[in-house]
This record gives sequence, structure tokens and C-alpha cells, in this order.
Amino acid sequence: MKPQTKIILALVILTIYLFSIISLASALTISSVSTSPNEVAPGETATISISIENDGADDITDVSVSLELKDSTSGIIPFAPYDSSSEDSFDEILDGKTKTAQFKIIALNDAKSGIYKIPVVITYYDNANATKPITKNSLISITINSKPIIDVQQSDSLLIKGQEGKLSIKILNKGTSDIK
Repeated sequence: MKPQTKIILALVILTIYLFSIISLASALTISSVSTSPNEVAPGETATISISIENDGADDITDVSVSLELKDSTSGIIPFAPYDSSSEDSFDEILDGKTKTAQFKIIALNDAKSGIYKIPVVITYYDNANATKPITKNSLISITINSKPIIDVQQSDSLLIKGQEGKLSIKILNKGTSDIK
């Protein structure tokens, strides 16, 4: 065999190998995420819906979708599961189909307003790796927002026309979000 033929054959085999790795790696994707309501106030509940699409060529089995509600870096993700667990599962997702995992969460009472990233871990099996699970990591975001509750108080002062006096006014934020 000519050296040029060997090089071309090796490139073809390498291309097929790389294509198969890439197609396996992208077999399962998060196609959409929604939160109801869109923003959560501290102490309130919400439902997170994560649609998982099998865009690979094979059926996927034993699918597990988990919300990692404890950040490994800072440890601060102010959410907890509510009336459910932080994991949802499916027996299978057929080729070209989508299934939706749902999670009910509650924002912790002391949560500050802001956008929080929540790691999502998806574990599944496919026909090519029937004995070893495939794990994918991703991020979703949820917004905590609450309206400030403004209270204005004035001191009980006697003000007389034509005389100097003092009037004190206090502006208080009784809500959980900061006022800027």
C-alpha cells in the first residue's frame, strides 16, 4: 500500500472515530428550562421544569436528573427541595424525544435577591455504553427577587406656627430585599 493511501485511510478512520465520540457526547441535552413563577421571593415555592432531549441516534435508559443544591465552592445556594426530592428519573428517553423533569423548591427565608446558578447533573446509559453510566453537568439559573416594603414613621412632635421645632422622619425597609 502506498504511503499516501495509508495516510488517507488513517485520516478517514480518525474522522469516523472523532465523529462517533462527538455524537455520543452530545446525545442528551437540556432543551429548555422554565421556572413558575419566573422569580421567587424568600420563603416562597417554585416549580422548575427541565426538558431533556435525546438528540442522539440511540435510545437512552435509566436517566437521572439531579439539582445540586449545595455549591461545592461557597456552599451557598439558598434553595431546598419542597414536597419532592432534588432528583427526578425516567426509565428511557427514545431517540428524538423529549421528557421533562420537574422539581418543586423553596427559597430559604434569609435568601438575598439575585440570580443563582444551580448545577444540574444528568446520568444515563446508552446502547454503546450499556455497562458504564454517562454523566453530563450543566447549569441553570433562578432569580430570587422580592419587593421592598417601605414604612415611613414620623416622631410625635408639636409644631407651632412661627416657632422653631424638630420633626423626625424614619424610612424603614421591612422587606427582605435591599433598597438602592
